[in-house]
Amino acid sequence: MTITELFEKGQTCYKEGKKDSALIFFSLCETRDVESASQEERRFYIRALAQSTQLYSLIYDYEKASNRLLRALSLSRRYEIQEETPKIYVEQGALLMTYATQKRENKYFEQAEEAYRKAFWVAKRYGQWHTMITAFINLGNRMFSSNRIDSIQAEIEAFKSCTEARHEYNYQYAYYLQEGLIYMEKHEYDRARDAFRKQMRSLPPDDKYSYLLYGSYASMVKSFVYEERYDSAIVYELQMLDLATRMNMKDGQTVALYDLSEMYRLNGDSLKSAEYYNQALRHKDSLLTRNKLDEVAVMQVVQQLEANKSELHGYKRYTLYVSCLLFLIVGIGVVWFLVWKRRPARESQAVAPAEKYMKSTLDDETKEQLRAKIQEVFEQNREIFTPNFNLDRLAELCESKPKYVSQVINQLYGSNFSSLLNQYRIKEACRIINEEDKLGNYTLEAIAGLVGFKSRATFHTTFKRVMGQTPGEYIKTVRKKMS
Repeated sequence: MTITELFEKGQTCYKEGKKDSALIFFSLCETRDVESASQEERRFYIRALAQSTQLYSLIYDYEKASNRLLRALSLSRRYEIQEETPKIYVEQGALLMTYATQKRENKYFEQAEEAYRKAFWVAKRYGQWHTMITAFINLGNRMFSSNRIDSIQAEIEAFKSCTEARHEYNYQYAYYLQEGLIYMEKHEYDRARDAFRKQMRSLPPDDKYSYLLYGSYASMVKSFVYEERYDSAIVYELQMLDLATRMNMKDGQTVALYDLSEMYRLNGDSLKSAEYYNQALRHKDSLLTRNKLDEVAVMQVVQQLEANKSELHGYKRYTLYVSCLLFLIVGIGVVWFLVWKRRPARESQAVAPAEKYMKSTLDDETKEQLRAKIQEVFEQNREIFTPNFNLDRLAELCESKPKYVSQVINQLYGSNFSSLLNQYRIKEACRIINEEDKLGNYTLEAIAGLVGFKSRATFHTTFKRVMGQTPGEYIKTVRKKMS
């Protein structure tokens, strides 16, 4: 069978919902010699790679998805088949969004946005209306979630003026999305929600549109958050989680769990917030470990996106890098000077901590009572392992004022709030590591998140300061004892 015949067989299987069979046919396309193929056959070869990217992503094999995407991008440039790039850019955006969601890093979100934006404009140029609308939906949802609706005004106007796209099945959904976004910009939240409800009703009753329904739920959540109506936001967030769980949308589950943690925090329920945050971390960690969300492969995709930028953009980046380097050098000099200048003052503060509290109204008995409350919180309340736990919240739990809690920690513990909190967090991290049945189930990033650290780097530095060895060294020590 020719490349074209294999691709068409794969497309038929895909439309019939036979995704395993579709993947087989698309994979068979890859066994054919693309070098000796005609230009038309090469187009279908590239399309097969793009479709394989999507299918491998659906089964969470991101390594294979990344490899197919890289090859599709490379071949489209080599053979100058630019009309195939919009679909590739959409898949590129989807892969980067998945990675950004799991790693919680803005740089990957920004790369995904750029891929979707390129997909939109290139698809419009070639009259590929379905791909253009898909890119618009993804870009619109992303900008809405990050409070940057104003940054896609050009895309909104281009979409509204594109009458040729109205025959596409996803046009109505996208139309109500842009309508809702416009109302959100005007702070007309009830009208925005009416548009999002129309979005939902525009979808056929078919499971294959679940991801679009998920997006509508997310829009409803965001509209309620804008008005600080967190109870209503939680209702739709729970529907998002239920849909993602039912349809096995693992990335969607992770997003919903993180969002629920934040919603409950904003709604004043810190225990529920901690519960969903820990669930999100465990879910994310299992997904990263089990489904080969490989950083090297994704970084190659990012590099390919960078390679597609113009030379002028490259020159601007070079200029920016030089400017940043000069700024960094100057900044280091300023910081060094300020540290050197303030050093004597710090030394004088260290030798006379009691002078700081000479005017305090706390007597010894009150200090001891407050110390007992502080101890109880640190030893019995798991809220200390949530990333947003702070001195104000500790004071609230102790039914005291932050300045008094800080004074007791300084005078009776000989420490400060951050150091004391980190000691308990590292203690909890060690407890998790020492549990034999869990030792191989968590990455260091997951352990860091479970005990309240927002980044692996901060966890690593703090762990070494408290324990005298890195987390990796500590784990090796534990494993030796267990063996």
